[in-house]
Amino acid sequence: MNGDPRAFVAMNGDLRVWVLALLLFCAGAVRATEAPQRVVSLNLCTDQILLALLPRERIAMLSQLAADRTLSWAAARAPGIARFDGSVERIVQLDPDLVLTGSQASLSSAAVLKRLGYRVETIAMPETIATSLAFIEHTAALLGEAGAGAALSRDTARRLDVVRNAMAGRPRDLGLIYLPNGLSPGAGTLKDELLALAGWRNLASERGISGYGTLPLEDLVSHAPRAVLFDAVDLEHASLAQQLLRHPALSRHVPSRTVPTASWICGGPQIAEAAEALARLRGE
Repeated sequence: MNGDPRAFVAMNGDLRVWVLALLLFCAGAVRATEAPQRVVSLNLCTDQILLALLPRERIAMLSQLAADRTLSWAAARAPGIARFDGSVERIVQLDPDLVLTGSQASLSSAAVLKRLGYRVETIAMPETIATSLAFIEHTAALLGEAGAGAALSRDTARRLDVVRNAMAGRPRDLGLIYLPNGLSPGAGTLKDELLALAGWRNLASERGISGYGTLPLEDLVSHAPRAVLFDAVDLEHASLAQQLLRHPALSRHVPSRTVPTASWICGGPQIAEAAEALARLRGE
């Protein structure tokens, strides 16, 4: 067009559309290669990666739970950063250049933001150790921090290997993770894999539970695992869902132990702490 805007105006309509599309594509490609500077996270699990890898000035907003120390592994770094309260308008005011959300959370807000033209990345939540490490690296790459993400993933894997090697060859104790409403994670879950890595046998898996399922209290007592493992946060509440966790039969027949909820509520770097905690419980 020889730098003359009149040449663009003189083009026929179809050609103008193609030129505009090309210009927008090129501009988008340039932006995509730049590290985002105003990142919004609408998910507790992606919160953890932002807080681990980004300086505060690049975090525009976190999820509502980011500063909850019982649930958020990196909560100590969250105070002072805006948190999502359900208002898409507040996100728009921040004009983020990247919005991260999980596959099961804030879907309606994410859809609105996509329609408004914001870059929204929906990330599947990990359910294995391998996908937890990949989650770290994938999220870090979206943040323009691939090198730091790879280093964090390697360090997490190293700590997991230390636990695995320490437990190798030792007899495995029978354990069970008991959640509200009598649910227990079985085969194919991150918690089951962490139990095995830390030297435990999972009663739920051995009783045929895949994913999350219900194990009758009678089954639990009759098989007498060495310990029932609770999320620490579950014992702090008194809802109907938590009542079964306080059943007298549990305290009478099976010792109970707690694992910090923030260490394994999400897949990510914090699972190394969950594995270390589970290994320590083997020695009690």
